[in-house]
Amino acid sequence: MRGYTWQYDHIASLVYDLLIDRDFVSLRLTDPDAGRVDNLVLVRHGRTDYYQFKSSKNGRNITFNHVVKDLHKHGDQATSLAKDLGDCWSRLRNQREDIHVHLVGETLASVHDQLGERGSTNKPSPSHFRAFLSEVLEPLRLGQITLHDVAAGWRPALERLREASDIEEEDFEEFLAALHLDFGAGSGAPKQPSQRRSEPPRDVPIDVKCGL
Repeated sequence: MRGYTWQYDHIASLVYDLLIDRDFVSLRLTDPDAGRVDNLVLVRHGRTDYYQFKSSKNGRNITFNHVVKDLHKHGDQATSLAKDLGDCWSRLRNQREDIHVHLVGETLASVHDQLGERGSTNKPSPSHFRAFLSEVLEPLRLGQITLHDVAAGWRPALERLREASDIEEEDFEEFLAALHLDFGAGSGAPKQPSQRRSEPPRDVPIDVKCGL
């Protein structure tokens, strides 16, 4: 468990809340069908959520490039976080009901990177990653806007995300409705005293599967 305390604090908090809400069905801590987005597979009533957790060793905020560019670990190249999320959703969307994919980051999205095209008259202001999340991705996920409503200045960033996630154009809007980029997650342990104190329902079966 060493090195995974932050991740498992978040998992425990998520499961506890669903128990209180009587919406917990089962969980898995690995799932070969989910690819890399399998730190937690949380099955709710009529819905399944796949989580990938990313803690921060240097405290730096998460940039857009951190999500869409391929990773380099110990000299080896790995697929981008966006590709992992896209692969998981594409593989399972027709196998299980109401699939959602989550990337949970310890630190906030950056306000120092620039997503708009330099010199473009359509460049958003501000054009950093945090603004892209709040003005584009979050409203798309919530169904408050459609792709046709997205301002022209944000469209190049959306296309970079689509290409990085390897999602076909006709499926992209559906993917965005299932995509959760949860940054600034901080500590998973609730503040003391916890604001969610209640006896968990005793009639809810608990199904935990941990692959090694």
